[in-house]
Amino acid sequence: MLYPPKKENGIFEVFFRIWCPEENIGRRTREQRVPYELWRDEGFLIATPGSTTDFDWIENDILALNEKYNFAEVGFDRAVIPDLAQRLEKARVRMTMVTQGYNLSAAIQHVQKQVMAHKFCGWGNPIWRWCASNTSLRVGFKGDVQMIKERSREKIDAAAAAVIAMHIFLNRPQQAKPTTARLIDIGCSTSIITVRRCLSKLRLHPSWQIRIVS
Repeated sequence: MLYPPKKENGIFEVFFRIWCPEENIGRRTREQRVPYELWRDEGFLIATPGSTTDFDWIENDILALNEKYNFAEVGFDRAVIPDLAQRLEKARVRMTMVTQGYNLSAAIQHVQKQVMAHKFCGWGNPIWRWCASNTSLRVGFKGDVQMIKERSREKIDAAAAAVIAMHIFLNRPQQAKPTTARLIDIGCSTSIITVRRCLSKLRLHPSWQIRIVS
């Protein structure tokens, strides 16, 4: 969930919920030497049943979150979750398809700017930090950029989700950008990130982190 700042030059706050098939967590920890099991135990990674992405389980989780937080908008990559997106639309969740690649250049640069200015708060989420550290930028001939990763085992899903959420926020009509805007993004290897503002004294519960790893 991405929460835009209440004031100009304020801090963007982002909460992730990240899903991964339960049967893959141990294998990935051993083979890839990435602490998936630790992230699961600490509540940053949500284990779903089986060895493949359980979209029905994730759909129910998203609908429960929407019931609680009343998402304003959900961005998704049509190439990854077309069926899930259609079902969520039928459930009256506002879905917005987001084109990948250089189309996200402005959002990428805006996230990068906020991070460098210490105005992009991921609330210490280690998966977000890991994905951000795996991200490289490819510069196009017009000076625009797109996100890439150098090695296959290095996921960038959480970083990509943050960018898609920022893209949705930046492209909403100006009058539709209230300080309590609740945005959500789905995409990037069936990952999901939601965006919303929290109170300054809010204590995060681990189950509020959002994201899918397939």
